[in-house]
This record gives sequence, C-alpha cells and structure tokens, in this order.
Amino acid sequence: MLIYISKYALSEGILELQGKDVGRGMAMIPPTDTAGFTTYYKRGEWHTTREEAVARAEDMCRRRIASLRRQIAKLEKLRFDGG
Repeated sequence: MLIYISKYALSEGILELQGKDVGRGMAMIPPTDTAGFTTYYKRGEWHTTREEAVARAEDMCRRRIASLRRQIAKLEKLRFDGG
C-alpha cells in the first residue's frame, strides 16, 4: 500500500513510499535500492492519505515557527555589556 511519511516533512518533504501497516500503529517500509534495510515508522509519522500527511506537516511547521520565535525572543533579551 502507498503510505505517506511526514516524519521528515520539514527537511525532506512528505515521502510517498510503498509500505505495510504491521499493526500496533506501526508501518514497515521494506528495503529499497536507496535504503538497503527495513524501516519502521510509528503512528503519527506515517499516514494513509496525502491530506493527513499534509495536515501533520503543516502542524509541525506551525510548532517549529513558534519554537523559533521563542528562541529569537530569548536571544533578543540577552545583553553582553556587563550589566
């Protein structure tokens, strides 16, 4: 079955791979030419529809932006003038 991997959405995009639901919320991707080993993904990292994967990727993006804004705010408060 075709599954959509959102785990790496912010760095590699949403991956579309042939895989198998192996139960307990896990998906298995068999070895391929590019990855010579079996890969497993937990529920939330893989999806059965592209729409679910896109929604998850958008949520990940919103959360990352919020995190970066918090980091920027902390950095802007730093003072190195000794006082």
